Amino acid sequence: MRFLAALWAWWKPKAHAFGAFQTRLILTVFYYIVFLPVAIAAGRPWRRPRPTDEGTSWTPRTTRDRSIDDLRRQHS
Repeated sequence: MRFLAALWAWWKPKAHAFGAFQTRLILTVFYYIVFLPVAIAAGRPWRRPRPTDEGTSWTPRTTRDRSIDDLRRQHS
């Protein structure tokens, strides 16, 4: 039983290092095979959007003076 405990203690740091390497490898492959082509096909998200002639999308808003009573009633 001591042999298995010693073997396990010897194996754990090596398995941890192998797991860290394997994780980086899998994520790198995933990035280049899946994520990068999808990002390129989506229209180059790193480019600035082209200006449009539609103007702004802001909606004009008018405000009015509020009294302290209006502020007290806002949650009731």
